[in-house]
Amino acid sequence: MTVPVSSIAKAVVLSELSGVADGRARQLIDDFGSPAAVHEATLEDFEDYHYIDAETFADLQSLGDDLSRVEADLRECRDRGIGLIPFFDKRYPDRLKAVSGPLLLYARGNLSLIHHQDSVGFTGTREASAQAVEWTKETAEELAEAGRVVVSGGATGIDTAAHHGALAADGDTIVVLGPGIVAPYPQTNESLFERIVAENGLILSQRPPVAWQSPRTH
Repeated sequence: MTVPVSSIAKAVVLSELSGVADGRARQLIDDFGSPAAVHEATLEDFEDYHYIDAETFADLQSLGDDLSRVEADLRECRDRGIGLIPFFDKRYPDRLKAVSGPLLLYARGNLSLIHHQDSVGFTGTREASAQAVEWTKETAEELAEAGRVVVSGGATGIDTAAHHGALAADGDTIVVLGPGIVAPYPQTNESLFERIVAENGLILSQRPPVAWQSPRTH
């Protein structure tokens, strides 16, 4: 069962509070048990959390408009086929959780690849030599044929070669994008990303695909 959009929105707006951000939002949600429980807490409940003072608590109590805005954006994401995976979702990668990964992941494609235990990452220069590109493609192809999931960042050069190698083997590959998931970079790789999704691969990003990523100002 997927996490309700309303719950994810409560987590996101909590992370936008001044002095909170992702790490402290995760701590509060873990300690209180859910995003809703944090929003329902009293000022006294935050006594042990120095970053929730009276002013920040007042901001928390007045997040109604922001909450509605974020919830609408998240619903739009789901309507467009973008998966939403907050850190308190069972689908969230265990290895990311262990290193305090992003509060929320956006995903397109085969979500089951997230928990694949046998993956290999490729990273390298965007201006790789022809020899390096060919070696990377052949190596990624061999690893994909052996059942490994090839993970890279979708950039030109080595990243692109790794993804192509996995696809050549009819294997699995994950793109971890730096920009938002509906604004792929580089644009020259847009067709590659669409092919990866179509062939049972996965695209992940921690950046929202819409405009509400800007921090709330006071």
